Amino acid sequence: MALGERCPVLKFEDLGDERGKLVVIEGGQSVPFEINRVFYIYKSDKTVVRGGTQTGYRSLS
Repeated sequence: MALGERCPVLKFEDLGDERGKLVVIEGGQSVPFEINRVFYIYKSDKTVVRGGTQTGYRSLS
């Protein structure tokens, strides 16, 4: 069995505009296992304010 069959590369759709890109990954929908939800931001300018509606967060490190 080829590596690509054992470990497929998952591709996620992104949302975005000139301020940057956002990827939302949800368990059981975006990935074939259970997780809560992951947000990934990229191609964002350092001057753009992010997380304005955030009420709390947990560091992953």
